[in-house]
Amino acid sequence: MDKYDLIRNADVKNDIARLRKLEEYDYSVGGMKIYRYRPLDEEHIYELDALKSCRVWATNPNLFDDEYELYVSKFGPKDFKYIDYLIRRDAKKKHYSPYPALRSVKRMGCRNVATLLSMEYRKQRGKYVASCFTENSPEGNENMWRQYARDHGICLEYSLKTFVKAHVIIDPVYYIETKSFGDIFEFFGEQEQVKLLFCVKDKYGIDKYTGERQEWEQQREWRYLLYNEVDGKGKYKTGRYIDRIIKPDAIYVKGLSRDWIKKVKNIAEVNCIPVKINNPKPAY
Repeated sequence: MDKYDLIRNADVKNDIARLRKLEEYDYSVGGMKIYRYRPLDEEHIYELDALKSCRVWATNPNLFDDEYELYVSKFGPKDFKYIDYLIRRDAKKKHYSPYPALRSVKRMGCRNVATLLSMEYRKQRGKYVASCFTENSPEGNENMWRQYARDHGICLEYSLKTFVKAHVIIDPVYYIETKSFGDIFEFFGEQEQVKLLFCVKDKYGIDKYTGERQEWEQQREWRYLLYNEVDGKGKYKTGRYIDRIIKPDAIYVKGLSRDWIKKVKNIAEVNCIPVKINNPKPAY
């Protein structure tokens, strides 16, 4: 089974069917492991609380290292098919004629409309939060440790079947050379929904925090998305925990002092999670 069939043929109205597909995929690859790298220090001490309760944090996409999440990188003739679909779908839901809006698109030009649509998508992305995982094992994978745990943190190993049992639908990220709305529509068709749009990325980009060019495809990412919450001022939060308890199969540790390792071990022992230590720092 091709992992991208999980989103290409996603039955977005039937969570049970999607969970069954995940289960089938896990079986077809002989049991899959995915990983989540997290920094651990005084600034990120909340990660210990998350580990203690076996909760997974989901982040507001506005804080991702890719500034162009949910933004298309090219525009072309195929975009009109997608825009045409969106207009007709909205008109059907709200019971009005789509033709005035379609004429406006032709007057403005598809490229201009696609640009406005992309900007609007970016404005709305804070409505969601995402937990990001990778297929890349922590053993010998220095790049993942550096990017996501600052070389001093933890990596949580999960079985894909753990998410299935918790009724958490996690999707693989599909990487494309340069994506347009037309490309996305060709991939998803009328199964498109915002949560799936987050699972299409350009193969290459710039890390907004380091300024370094990144080959996003090497991250081999999987994502879980849910709706964000608002704070007391009506603004979208920086993130929230997934509603389910999801216990890691193992915890990898890298670059931590003995004191921090002891803290991780104490929590792991309570939850019966094995700890694998890599390159501990001297105690301080």
